[in-house]
Amino acid sequence: MRRGKLPGLKDHLETLRQRGALREIPVPVSTHLEMAELAHRALSGDCAGQALLLQPEEPSGFRVVMNLYSSRERMLELLRASSYQEVAQRLEGLMGAGRTPRTTLRQRLEGLRMLVEIGRYLPKKHRGSVPAQEVVMPQPDLGQLPILQTWPHDGGRFITLPMVITRDPSTGVRNVGMYRMQVMDGQTTGMHWHTHKTGANHFRAYAARGERMPVVVALGGDPLLAYCASAPLPEGMDEWLLAGFLRREPVRLAKAKTCDLNIPAEADIIIEGYVDPAEPLHTEGPFGDHTGYYSLEDQYPRFHITCITHRRDALYPATVVGIPPMEDAHIAEATEQIFKPLLRESLTPELTDLWLPPMGVAHNLAIAAIRATYPGQGERIASLFWGAGQMMFTKYIVCVSSEVQVRNLPSVLEAIATGVKGRGQLLFSRGPMDVLDHAATSMGYGGKLLIDAQQGKSSGRAKLDWREHPQGRTLTVDGKALLHVLRSEAPFTPDALDDLLRASHELLGEYPLCLALVDPSAPTEHPDLLLWVLLGSTSPDRDVIVREHEDGVSLLVDGRAKRPEQSGRPWPNVVCSTQETIERVDQRWPSYLMGQFVESPSRRVKGYEWGEGAHADFGD
Repeated sequence: MRRGKLPGLKDHLETLRQRGALREIPVPVSTHLEMAELAHRALSGDCAGQALLLQPEEPSGFRVVMNLYSSRERMLELLRASSYQEVAQRLEGLMGAGRTPRTTLRQRLEGLRMLVEIGRYLPKKHRGSVPAQEVVMPQPDLGQLPILQTWPHDGGRFITLPMVITRDPSTGVRNVGMYRMQVMDGQTTGMHWHTHKTGANHFRAYAARGERMPVVVALGGDPLLAYCASAPLPEGMDEWLLAGFLRREPVRLAKAKTCDLNIPAEADIIIEGYVDPAEPLHTEGPFGDHTGYYSLEDQYPRFHITCITHRRDALYPATVVGIPPMEDAHIAEATEQIFKPLLRESLTPELTDLWLPPMGVAHNLAIAAIRATYPGQGERIASLFWGAGQMMFTKYIVCVSSEVQVRNLPSVLEAIATGVKGRGQLLFSRGPMDVLDHAATSMGYGGKLLIDAQQGKSSGRAKLDWREHPQGRTLTVDGKALLHVLRSEAPFTPDALDDLLRASHELLGEYPLCLALVDPSAPTEHPDLLLWVLLGSTSPDRDVIVREHEDGVSLLVDGRAKRPEQSGRPWPNVVCSTQETIERVDQRWPSYLMGQFVESPSRRVKGYEWGEGAHADFGD
């Protein structure tokens, strides 16, 4: 790269355009719900894997870019790699450079080479004019930015791809995180950092010192930067170093205009300001979240804006999350594959593979394959996961042998069907949960379950049968009932469950390994959505009961929405577009020039909504 030339998001789009991976929508599109619905549909059909460039219908000097991370191909382009394995191997070298013993001359020279390479990619001071500061708004006004409202019951408009830059007041160590930001007015947003996030740690440190906390938010630039802001890095590792290392070009930094923080000079838009710990917290939300449900109102700090700068040709990046799989599923896959070797090295070398299925929304389900060498390895794996960084939020863990292909669903289901014989293959626990897990028995704390199927076989030839019955559906594996789903309003009490289990035995001729109760309106016709419902609506300590019988064991699962008297707190509604928005996009589809018509994904769950609003309305 020539000195002084810093490509921005526009340059990245030009590269995509040359590769046929950019779709420019020729008509204005509303930032109020329409853009999000359009981007959601574009994840499939003729636009699958393409980024979208949109002109807001509302007055704005900025165009919007969406679906930047919408496929594995797009992610690998950002990572400057041909495979995730290639990236993982480079990261192993980066992480191990300072801690691997170097006993031979060759090893020492290799270590020195890696350290020299790392030094080339450390963030550097930018010299010359700063692209991100080419234009300074005379008065900072978020109303000039085309900020989206993505779902109908959101609390307002949210910035969804911010790189939030903060600094530890004691050590000076920088952190770059990604926390959604709800627009409160032209100069104020919410700052939705969860209590376990580094940004929240910095906030508490400033509060202890009685000082305002400077914060800078960057938008745009190389899309790799925003990915690195979302990556689960070890505490203290610099996200800008990771970005520079991955792209083999350092991130160039410049001073912010109104606070003592550095900004990425290549960014498209910079929002500067502060958070005052002395102020009372402010209501933020609701927000249609990556869980597929609304995260409901809660109290978070306010971010006060002192300055907004931007490139002359700035673009505004945005994303939409909701019922999986969506764009964030590709980001999650990249993170899982890239950081898996590091997880194996730091925690457990017997881990041979790991899959976090998209319908588990990152923290509800992990399928781990291990090399079994001693008793209790499944329990050890579960204990390690439940104590390791963001893995501690994992609700369900399925442990299988190394012969099982974790991404091959029939292979995993066969292992479960043949490997779980009794209570000894089940381990219940409690611990920290993601704040967004609405089914946890209390906010941030709930039940967990290990299903140890290491003894199960995996022939690779298992026959799955997903058949309907009057009350629901049954999944069999080679003729054995693995999952029996009942649409039922029966109480989740011992007597009622025993009656249902006996009735299931009479219907099937055997006891199912899992008997799951779902709401009458649950989308049982779609196996992927059913898995999402069961994982997202349960806390194992409250909603899973084990029954032993002559055939082994059955898990009785309450996969239904919980009334406040059952959960102790409000239950959120599912995320779904309004009929008005769906029909608007249907009618305007020919004008978008996006190829063959794509049905709204929201139609699959339309009947599963609980009234109108972000809070579920059970009509009791």
